[in-house]
Amino acid sequence: MSGGEGRRIRAEQALLGAVLSDPDGQAHLLDLVGPDDMARPYHGQVLAAIRRLRGRGTVSGPLAVYEEIKKDPD
Repeated sequence: MSGGEGRRIRAEQALLGAVLSDPDGQAHLLDLVGPDDMARPYHGQVLAAIRRLRGRGTVSGPLAVYEEIKKDPD
């Protein structure tokens, strides 16, 4: 993994961690990035799950996101 790619992965992890740790306070971040913006496919799946939960009005805490990802056929 190159230095730039490593920084991008860490940035994705930080973004997802921020949203998972404070779903209400960080929800505005979900308007700025989409699953296709993620370098790692799994990060895209996590972001997509968070967005689906948000669309249904469900708080996207770690457990809810985990359960939502289990429904994803990919």
